[in-house]
Amino acid sequence: MDLGLKGKIALLTGASSGLGFATAKTLAAEGVRLAINSRNPEHLERAKAELTALGAEVLTLPADVSDPATPQKLIDATVSAYGGLDLLFTNSGGPHQCVLRMWMTQPGNPPWNWPFSATCA
Repeated sequence: MDLGLKGKIALLTGASSGLGFATAKTLAAEGVRLAINSRNPEHLERAKAELTALGAEVLTLPADVSDPATPQKLIDATVSAYGGLDLLFTNSGGPHQCVLRMWMTQPGNPPWNWPFSATCA
């Protein structure tokens, strides 16, 4: 499949397994340059090995996205390494179960503009 993403730059969090890793593999097959994040450096290196075997260019960024400073650091590192950022896939795993609440602020406002909050156990 050609999604027209060849040469784009993507940052993916929670990318060492599950949905994040599956998305990284799909983007790798499209020729996207990847910056992948996970809390676990060993899992991240295994993911990088598999992605580079597919021909992807991969930057690993081990960090915990629950730290409020981390997201900006991940973006800065990606832009520093690749000169830009085109795609952002924000994904993170447990251990917490969360309830996501979204509020529509104005009629006709698309869902991706709605503010949200998460209540975690």
